[in-house]
Amino acid sequence: MKHIELESVGSTVTNEGIVFPQLCDETPETSSDFDEMSGVYVMDTCDEWWTSMSPEDAVSLFKFLAETDVYDTEGYIPWAVSMGELVEEANECSLSGYTIYGKLEDMSGFEGTWEQLENI
Repeated sequence: MKHIELESVGSTVTNEGIVFPQLCDETPETSSDFDEMSGVYVMDTCDEWWTSMSPEDAVSLFKFLAETDVYDTEGYIPWAVSMGELVEEANECSLSGYTIYGKLEDMSGFEGTWEQLENI
């Protein structure tokens, strides 16, 4: 199973889009602990997780997800754009110039912005 490690949020994301904490060396004591250690679908993650993520990890994650079935999930593109905007706001930076495929300028036949990509 392929995965990506996101150091800024202490998580590992599988190619099935399941997010796990990286430091999971304890036995769960509560049902909440068990749920967390069982993983959560990436599109169900909370805003706090995204606002804690580094821009570099966000771009790496979107590139990774573009090569998985998660990308084909209904509503993925608007969701990805929205989460990218959360990362931008939290880090006071811009991810413009990047898409789920990498840099916009590397995307053959597309010239535009994140907002324009969302409307494709």
